[in-house]
Amino acid sequence: MINSVMKYGSGDETDLGVLIAVLRKTTAQLRVVGEGKELAVRVWNAQSAIVLLSALLNCELYWHVQSDSRTEDFSPCSAINVVLSTRLFIPRKLKVINDSEKQWIRQHYRDAWELLDKNTRFETAVNSLWSYKQSLRPSVQMAIIWAGIESLFGVRSELVFRVSTLAALFLGGGKQKQQEIKKLYRARSEAVHEGKQPSESCVSDSAKLLQALILECVERGCLPNEDGLLFGFEEGSAK
Repeated sequence: MINSVMKYGSGDETDLGVLIAVLRKTTAQLRVVGEGKELAVRVWNAQSAIVLLSALLNCELYWHVQSDSRTEDFSPCSAINVVLSTRLFIPRKLKVINDSEKQWIRQHYRDAWELLDKNTRFETAVNSLWSYKQSLRPSVQMAIIWAGIESLFGVRSELVFRVSTLAALFLGGGKQKQQEIKKLYRARSEAVHEGKQPSESCVSDSAKLLQALILECVERGCLPNEDGLLFGFEEGSAK
């Protein structure tokens, strides 16, 4: 690692430190194939792919190193590029993907990518779920998560009632589901406006809610439509 960075690479000690910290903790890799400008574009898009996968699975995924070889084939002569060296995030725990999650990803990932590419509100929601754990303060985490939830609905007034009602309807829930979501929204409001620190369960449940909404958007191929949810017709319908 010392030779690859200090002798053949950037010569930056920070890059060396990042490489030492993350190389043996790397549990997944993306292989990107291309040449010239095409390769550069695909590598850039791969970063969005990681963010999207993190949101779909509601787990921590970060990328720190680009290389011309797999980590298991790493050598002092490997071409190494350390990215995001100004901030170092290492996942707190390993995410084991079960069979149902594998099947869902195989079936819906392309749909999720197309929605991410076409809809900035969906992009905001995905990035919110990916990034909230990068803050250590629960109140900030709640603010980030709920910014993602609000972005999916585009509601500008009567936020607590309308967002909780629309979210419950979108997920196929009833009055009880609406009350559960409203309780989480109030915890968010107390955190943001009153400085109260929410419980760990409030943060976790809010993140699970955002994930459920993201997955539902992907399966439907669209974001929630307020009139459609309230009056029973789909967006774009002639009714």
